[in-house]
This record gives sequence, structure tokens and C-alpha cells, in this order.
Amino acid sequence: MRKIIFFIGRLCLGLIFLIAGIKKVLYWHDTREGILMKFSTLRMYFPDASIFDHFIRFVPVMLGFATFFELAGSILLISGFFMRLGAFLLLIFLIPTTLVYHDFWFQVGDARALELTMFMKNLALIGSFILLSISPRFKKSC
Repeated sequence: MRKIIFFIGRLCLGLIFLIAGIKKVLYWHDTREGILMKFSTLRMYFPDASIFDHFIRFVPVMLGFATFFELAGSILLISGFFMRLGAFLLLIFLIPTTLVYHDFWFQVGDARALELTMFMKNLALIGSFILLSISPRFKKSC
């Protein structure tokens, strides 16, 4: 019974990342354009925005790594094989994604409330992945 419950938990945590990773592959161009737009928006908030020029140049590489971390991490987490590695890959993916995409500190009104909620949700996921990535190995009887 514990095996089934643990699998359901891993599935609930990993499924959103698996689906998002598949969507990144299927809609690569749209995802790349979305990242470029986000960096362009962030440039407005920084006096010396030249660092974003470097980020913009490497968007395809960053998207490739993000997609790999998301797909590999979710598959490993859901399957239970190398679960801790999967959780760690999703953790590495989620930290910069949370900071870049859920920038509630730059928002006002309803947008601020929404981004704060999304930021806090991602913090909860980050905490979950930290715990899973350092959890002891489970015996086969689990």
C-alpha cells in the first residue's frame, strides 16, 4: 500500500513538469519567443540592462537545458528510478524559473497577488524537491 501511495505522490509532483516539458518540445518556437519577451520585460527594471543581452544570446541553450532538466527530472521522479536525482534536476530547474517568471516584486494590484501566489507555490515545490533529493533510499518493502 505504501508503494502505491508513494507512487501517487511522485506522480502528482512530477506530472506538471512532464507535461510542461513535452509542451516545450512541441511548441519550441513559441516557448523561445516567450522567454525572449520575459527578458525584454525584465530589462526595463534594471539601470544597466546589458547583462540581459548575454542572456538573450543564450536563450536556445537555456531552453535546451531547462527542457532536459524538466523531462529527465519528471521521468526519473515519477518512475522512482534515481528519484533523488530526478528531484534534484527539478530543483535546479525550478529555482531560476521561479525567480525569473514569478517576479511579484515588480508587479502591482491583481498581477502582484497572482505572481506572489505562484511564487509561494513554487517555493513549496522547491521544499518538496529538497526533501526528496536528500531522502534516504527506501527499502524494497516500502
